[in-house]
Amino acid sequence: MAKVLSIEISNSLIRICEMDYKKKNPRVYRQAMVPTPPGAISDGYLNGIDDLRTAIRRALNDNQMKTKDVIFTIASSKIVNREVMLPAVKKPSMLGTMIRNNLNEYFPIDLSSYEIAHQILEQMSEGPEAGKYRTMIMAAEKSLVDGYDKLATLCGLRLISLDYAGNSMFQAIKNEDTAARIMLLKIEETQTMVSIVKNKSLMLQRTINYGLAEGINEVTKQTVFNADNYDAAWELLKNKTCIKFNVSETAQRNSRNQDLSTDIETRDYDESQEIREAKIEVTKSLDPLIGAIRRVTEFYASRNAGEEVDRIIITGFGGAMSGLAKLLTNELGIKTQVLNRMEGVAYLVTSDDAKIFNFVSCIGATFNPVGFISKETKSKSKKEMDYTLWTIVVVVLAIWAVAALLLISYSKYKEQVDIEADLKDKEQAYKKAEQTYKEYTSMLKFYEEVMKGEYMMKRPNDNILLFFEELEATLPADVEVKSLESNDQRIVLTMKVADKETAANVIAKFREFESILSVSTPLIKEGYEEQKDEEGNVLVIKGEEPESELSVVKPFIEFTITANYKPVDWDVE
Repeated sequence: MAKVLSIEISNSLIRICEMDYKKKNPRVYRQAMVPTPPGAISDGYLNGIDDLRTAIRRALNDNQMKTKDVIFTIASSKIVNREVMLPAVKKPSMLGTMIRNNLNEYFPIDLSSYEIAHQILEQMSEGPEAGKYRTMIMAAEKSLVDGYDKLATLCGLRLISLDYAGNSMFQAIKNEDTAARIMLLKIEETQTMVSIVKNKSLMLQRTINYGLAEGINEVTKQTVFNADNYDAAWELLKNKTCIKFNVSETAQRNSRNQDLSTDIETRDYDESQEIREAKIEVTKSLDPLIGAIRRVTEFYASRNAGEEVDRIIITGFGGAMSGLAKLLTNELGIKTQVLNRMEGVAYLVTSDDAKIFNFVSCIGATFNPVGFISKETKSKSKKEMDYTLWTIVVVVLAIWAVAALLLISYSKYKEQVDIEADLKDKEQAYKKAEQTYKEYTSMLKFYEEVMKGEYMMKRPNDNILLFFEELEATLPADVEVKSLESNDQRIVLTMKVADKETAANVIAKFREFESILSVSTPLIKEGYEEQKDEEGNVLVIKGEEPESELSVVKPFIEFTITANYKPVDWDVE
């Protein structure tokens, strides 16, 4: 098969590549990217097939794409996946049969309405698991798969395979740098897919429910940017850097223990105060996305003996945002770049919107798709067969079968009867074991539901008691807490101290709390207050002039600390 169309449909964009199929060094001949019709797709499910058909046919015609074979890559939270360790077999092709025979052990759901696919992540080479296959098993609802089959037919195309977007990203990046631990970010408007690849093996993959939509909406709110709608705000973010390179001003310092008096020296002098404040607000709106990415890196390190990600690559919608790579570099402490080329892929860029970071999923889907296609769909996608040849084959097989039946002897027949009797005896013996197994699987399902319920009850502020214990043990006696507010995610305290040194020490101690994930100081205010005696009278100093007096004042520093709770037993799964 020479060429194939590879199509990805997201909430905002339809991306199409015409390229070589299953070649080691493929070439992308043409590409197109057009807006997705409003409401046409929801979490991978196709709702407006007629509108999608019109958009795709127009894109194919406008870009002179004549290829009829098509692959779709799907991003959906409804695709169930599970990583399992399968035993060593003579041929990897035997794993499919093994998986189908044990599906109920991997997924405690009714799989009659699902299509199943799998992808070998790696074959273990050492340790107690040597020889075994680390495998990702995926299940997609037939209604999801059938939607893409119907869309291909309406577009006049032949569906040859369906891929999962997670596999597409892994296949595209696994050969980039086999010596490094690479985190690949596919940042879209409302979701971000995170993949960590090492030595051509997928080590971790997660989907984060944050994207760039929050940042784009914040740009529309900042009147100084003069972008009063979503599309105008996105165009501005692509062409101008509308963010700072750190989320908070305190994070811009070289050291978190730096004297607070030098804070003014970190301010920008190449822009107005109004623009600077607007940039700060846009940057803060991206904090949830950055925090979620940070938690994935920490989770990976905790599960892999402290291994850290070497570098981060941005793809997808986020690749076009000016300054995003530098912001992630500063916040995560990991070198971050936008993907502008792919190892072994011949790609011709014809416009800004055609840059390769937009089409990584489309390109990766052509390497080794998982193939969410039912038997019925596969048979429909095959080209017409030579029925005359098949007629001859059937006749020959029928003659051979009749001849074989005539040659069966009575002794062979008797042997089969004995085998049948033996099997019936074994069936009776195994019935008790079958009942025990059913009870076991029922109890296992109940246990999983209980664990799921327990996990859903966990909240980040479960650590609030630990926080107050640490606060009581470490807060100096001369610190006055003016106010305290707490919600499910964070706690905000306003405190007053005598001098900057005390304030800096208090902030430093907060960063050492075991109950806190991150700390920021959005407000610091310096002032003076009058001193009073025990009866509440203002203390004064008499001057030389008659009836002249000055009140005795004492300097103070008032500041606000925002602390995000560290969730109990945090697990990004």
